[in-house]
This record gives sequence, C-alpha cells and structure tokens, in this order.
Amino acid sequence: MLEYFKSLSEKELEKFEDFVFSPYFNKQRNNVKLFQYLKSLYPHIRNIDISKENLSVNVYGESKVNDVKIRKLISEFSILMERFFSQIEMEEDSIRNKILLLGALRKRGFQKRFEMNHRTISNILKKVYSKDESFYLNKINLVNEIFYFKFGDIRGELEIGLQEKSDNLDYFYAFTKLHCFNEMIHNEGVINKNKFFNKKNFNEIISLVENNKDEIYKNHPNLLIIYYVVNMFQTLDDKYLYGLIDFLKNKEKKFRKKNLKYYYHYLTQYFVKKTNMGHVEFRQKAFEMYKYMKERRLFVIDNIITDFEYNNVVNICLSLKEYDWVDSYIEEYKKYLDPNFASDAYNLAKAKLLFHRKEFDNIFTYLNKVEIRDANYYVHSKFLLGKVYFDMNNVNGVKYIIDNLRQYLRIKKSISEEQSDIIKKFIYYISELIKIKESIPSSKKSLKLILKKELDNEVKLVTNKDWFYEKINKF
Repeated sequence: MLEYFKSLSEKELEKFEDFVFSPYFNKQRNNVKLFQYLKSLYPHIRNIDISKENLSVNVYGESKVNDVKIRKLISEFSILMERFFSQIEMEEDSIRNKILLLGALRKRGFQKRFEMNHRTISNILKKVYSKDESFYLNKINLVNEIFYFKFGDIRGELEIGLQEKSDNLDYFYAFTKLHCFNEMIHNEGVINKNKFFNKKNFNEIISLVENNKDEIYKNHPNLLIIYYVVNMFQTLDDKYLYGLIDFLKNKEKKFRKKNLKYYYHYLTQYFVKKTNMGHVEFRQKAFEMYKYMKERRLFVIDNIITDFEYNNVVNICLSLKEYDWVDSYIEEYKKYLDPNFASDAYNLAKAKLLFHRKEFDNIFTYLNKVEIRDANYYVHSKFLLGKVYFDMNNVNGVKYIIDNLRQYLRIKKSISEEQSDIIKKFIYYISELIKIKESIPSSKKSLKLILKKELDNEVKLVTNKDWFYEKINKF
C-alpha cells in the first residue's frame, strides 16, 4: 500500500483524491480517513507512519490495535488504489473508450448520436501517424461497430469497410508477430545455448511487409520500424540498421517520445551486439547515440532503466575513456534501476570507473558491495578484480580469479555462447600476461610480440583489449 501511494505524482494525488471521495468508486468511509492521513504526510511517508499503532489511532481513533480491522483496511485501500490505476490506463486510451461508447449507443438505438460519434472517431484515426497494436484494434472494432449498426440494412456500402477491416487485421497480425519474433531473437541462446524458437510464418510476414513497402512506408511507420529491427538482429546485416536510421532521421518529429525511447534502444542494442562480435568501430556509434539519448531524455522507459542497459552504457563509454560523461550518467540514472539490481549495478559501475581512472585505493569500497546474483555481475566483477590484482602485482590473486572463472565455466551451463567466449578470451590473455611477467628477461620480448600479434588478429571481441595492450607495452 505504501509503495503504491508513494508512487503517485502530485497531479495523480489530486485525481486519486477525487476518486476516493466519489461514492461511485468508493463507499468505505475508512478509505477516506486513511487517504486524508496519508495525504497529510505526503511525500515524506515512512514505514513507521503506517504501523498498526499509527493506523489504529489516525483512522479509527483507537489506541488499542485490532489486527483484523487493520489488515482489512490495508487490503481495501490497496484494492482501491489498483482500481484507480486501472481507471487511469482506461482514460489514456480515449479512442477505445469512444468505441465502447459507440457500442452502448448502438445497443440503445441512438442512431444520430451513434453516427455523429462514429464520424468523430473516424476523423481522429485518419490523422494518426504513429500506429501500434491499439490503433489497429481500434480500426477493426470501429468497422465492427458500423457493421453491427447497419446489420439489418446491408446494401453493399460496407464493402470498403470490410476491406479496411481485413487490411488492418493483416497489419495487426504482422505488427504483433514481428514484435514477438524480436523477443524470440533476443532470448535465443540466453537460457539454453541450443534453444531456438520456431518462428512460424516468419517468411510470410516479412514478404507481406516487403510486398507492400510503399504503402507501409507512407502510412504504417511503426510496422516498418519493427520490420527493420527484426531483420537487423536476425541477419546482422547493417543495411537494415542504416534503413532504420535514415527513416528515423526523416520522421522522428512525428513520433511520441515514448516511441522514440524504444527505437533508440533498439539501435544501441544493435551497436552493443556488433561490438561484442568484435566490430569495435560500433563503440563510437553507440556513444554518439548515448549522448543524443541523454540530451533528449530517452533512456528511461516507464520510469525504469534496466541494469543490462545501464551496464552496457558504462562499459562502452569507459572503453572510449569518456570518464566524466559516464560518471555523470552513473549518478543521474541510478535512481531508475530496478531495486533488486540497483545496488550491484551502481557499485560495479563505480568500481569500473575508479579502475579506469587508476584510483585503486577506493575500488574495494564499491567492489566489496557487489553481491554476485547472476552471470553478468559475477563475470564482470571477477574480470575487474583480476585486473586490479595484476596491477597491484598480486599474481596469486590473479591465478585465484582464473581458477574461479574456469570452475564457473564448468558448472554454469546456462550462460550464452557469446558470454562463454568472452570469459575464455579473458582467461587466456590474462594467463599469457602472467607467463610474460614470470618469464626470464631474454624471453619477454618474443612473448610480447606473439601475444600482441594474437590480439591484433582477434576477430571476436576481447573485453578489456586496450588494457591487455597497455600491459604488454609496459613489460
């Protein structure tokens, strides 16, 4: 309950007040009393403020706590808030509500009001540029309403409407399936290295878009974008990347900010994917995009930034030595992280930044706070610790980290093939650095040249590659 209430903005609090005081939505007087009590403390409400004792005194005026009454109060107030959240979502989809009204007018036989509202909705939808699944469903339901309205008097005038309904069913299906394909592509090989989804009708849907590309380019931009995105990740062919970039450059002003957040995230994910495959030139492209997204406030979607995205930004920018920019990013966006990962993501990011700035004395302040909960945090904290030990001339510490990583590869079967390759590369190159470090002086030069040549010829990504070059050159 407290989490719900604290999430309200000031504007939402005003709306919720109207909601609570409306006898249509709320018939419980104790809900009103609880609202007034919480509002008096907003926005600085503490857990102690909703203790059984405080609720008993401030809502019921009783010093003796009745557990049953308090539990019931909290439950009913929580349900009321959930109904309020649902109401807000319904109000935001005004077209859907207008179409629901059409149904009510049709059933009651209000012909003139039906026809007037139908014209209004049709005119609104004609002006819509950005089209998602809600748009297509609204178009389909609008045709359904006019069909049912004229059901007893069909004289062929519905032919155009039925064709429009069929077309929008095709676009709705293509749009939603392409989004599903995109999710499949991103999840393949993550949990199970050999898991690949059956993308039924993939070729047919791609062909549908390509066979109607002029119409889709002109009138269905969101569908065109997800077509580019799916092909971009499925084929890893940069022509789809540049097709998407060109389209966004020309049409960006026509999209809502929320749409743009998703579209630029697709682009940065692709840049990271290509970088991880060894195409390090995409790092600079990613950084330029990150700068643009920061300026335009495009990072946060639905008040959340994933720790995966947060870590990607940090890693890319540190590799480019953009230390001041990434420090600003780390601090500014930590509040948007999922609470389950916020502490780990923030502390690992700060430790990485301190390492790159060679402020070794302060690294362990942050690194020791990282709890190893998943593969990403385990691997990257071990990489960082291995490099710290190496720079501190603690060879035994480095060897301990290598053993940890080797054991992790043996027992952890769920990590992706890409991540497994990255771990193996790190183990190999840091092990070779130790060999050079422990070799006799006359052998160091030849060993350095061999290792440098191997790095030069690497096709796949070697994480921390610049650091390995730096260590080789210092021997």
